[in-house]
Amino acid sequence: MKKTKNQYYTYEGVEVTKRIKDGLTTFLKGIGIEEEIKSYDIARKKRTYPYPIYDEYRNQVGYGIPK
Repeated sequence: MKKTKNQYYTYEGVEVTKRIKDGLTTFLKGIGIEEEIKSYDIARKKRTYPYPIYDEYRNQVGYGIPK
């Protein structure tokens, strides 16, 4: 069985895997309340916004914060 690499998407289905690897988007893995609060704190310091990140099966896997 061939293992595929992780690919990450926004709610709208836009792939952001390359942006995460290039360092243009900060990725926080996890969907708990602690990760959500941390993502809002990081976004506030950068003067930007957090958004949920999904895998290829539309399961939320974390939060993304653009630079």
